[in-house]
Amino acid sequence: VYVDNTPPTTTIEFGTPKYDGYITSATTITLNATDGGACISGINATYYRIWYNETWTSWMEYTEPFNLTEECTHVIEWYSVDNLGNVEETHNTTVYVDNTPPETTLTLSGTVGNNGWYVSSIDVDLYATDYGCNGGCGIAFIYYEINETGENYTQEGSHFEFTIYNDGEYTIFYYAEDNLGNREILNTSSFKIDKTPPSITCSLAGTYEDGKYTTDVTITFTASDAKSGVQSIKYRIDEGNWLTVDGSTAQHVVSQEGDHVVEYYAIDKAGNTGGVSQKTFKILKNKPPTANFDYSPHEPTDLETIQFADQSTDEDGEIVSWEWDFGDGNTSTQQNPSYKYADNGTYIVKLTVTDDKGASASKQMIIEVFNDPPTSAFTTDPEKPKINEEITFTSLAIDEDGYIVNYTWYFGDGNVSYEQNPKHAYEKEGNYTVKLVVTDNDGATDEKVDYINVVKEEVNTWLYIGIIIILIIIAIAVVAVWRQRTKSS
Repeated sequence: VYVDNTPPTTTIEFGTPKYDGYITSATTITLNATDGGACISGINATYYRIWYNETWTSWMEYTEPFNLTEECTHVIEWYSVDNLGNVEETHNTTVYVDNTPPETTLTLSGTVGNNGWYVSSIDVDLYATDYGCNGGCGIAFIYYEINETGENYTQEGSHFEFTIYNDGEYTIFYYAEDNLGNREILNTSSFKIDKTPPSITCSLAGTYEDGKYTTDVTITFTASDAKSGVQSIKYRIDEGNWLTVDGSTAQHVVSQEGDHVVEYYAIDKAGNTGGVSQKTFKILKNKPPTANFDYSPHEPTDLETIQFADQSTDEDGEIVSWEWDFGDGNTSTQQNPSYKYADNGTYIVKLTVTDDKGASASKQMIIEVFNDPPTSAFTTDPEKPKINEEITFTSLAIDEDGYIVNYTWYFGDGNVSYEQNPKHAYEKEGNYTVKLVVTDNDGATDEKVDYINVVKEEVNTWLYIGIIIILIIIAIAVVAVWRQRTKSS
């Protein structure tokens, strides 16, 4: 006979993940029972129960590994019984279920400019907090990557800081993971750095001779900024008021003669201000020419050639070039050009003359070019029509600078036709006034009037007498033949 008074021994084993008394709902819990002593009767059953949220479950027989699904503190009690009824003392352990990922706070420190830009280097502070049960299992590491370059960094612990020095636009991707592998979702934070003030150039345009300008001077400011872009340009002339122009370019024209100083700088959209620069120049002007001209004829048509006559003068030099703009897209550089317009209309003719010092002047005149009206004419056939005889009217109208768009015939008897070459018959004899009005494509008209005498058809009396005589002769001959035949019979 075998005597077994020794109770079983049961241990608890936690799978992964686990960390210092913390597990997750994915962690498998296993109870391993062994029967000790010299004589082993074997394990009959293992029992366990779970305390959670101030409540114990009923004792349950252990049949397979199990998991804890609820978050936070759990107490597990267990024991085993062998086949002889030896009962193990009840064991217990406290375990914390932590399924909660950490949360990371990103803080940016730097000098804030305008429009969301920083105008200094930025200190980036990443601080992760574990909000799991009982303070959580702790932060394992913080991960971050800048601008998805593929260069990423992992820093152990819950706090990490670094500095970004270079200008640019940045997006930081980051998350934290606790000691159980709970990982928060990927976070992003975007910001922009522009520490560099804009640059600006100033150029002068005008006729430059012997160290001075002889014309108005156009000052062109051109600013550039590689990051945030140019917000505005500021400048002043001869210590006057500062002027502001939004954007990256600005112009100013100086007309007054004398010595001048222009001061200028630019501001970018981040609020960086560039240093003040200056440029000096002198203006001693040439007296510009006076542009003038005449033309002939003063009321031209589009069939006539117009002669333009330059009448420009230059008080302190001579005119060296002429530029004519005829207002229809055509130009000439002759001094006294001639020109014929393709169509009637109103044209603005501009003459620009330039003297030997480069000064220019212009003169404009409005020229009215008239349409040449059409000429109306027609013929009739026959020339001496009779009543109800069809007459053919043929238009001979022409328009030398266009074409006829409308024909209106007035036949004098109340009838009207709009055909080019109509036909018409008169029902009564008499004299009729026929008028043809033609209109050209520019709306000009002309008319032609002619007269038609419509007569009755004349009766030829001698023709009728001749016919009667012939009929009498035929009748006499017929009677004579009849009598002759009658006597013979």
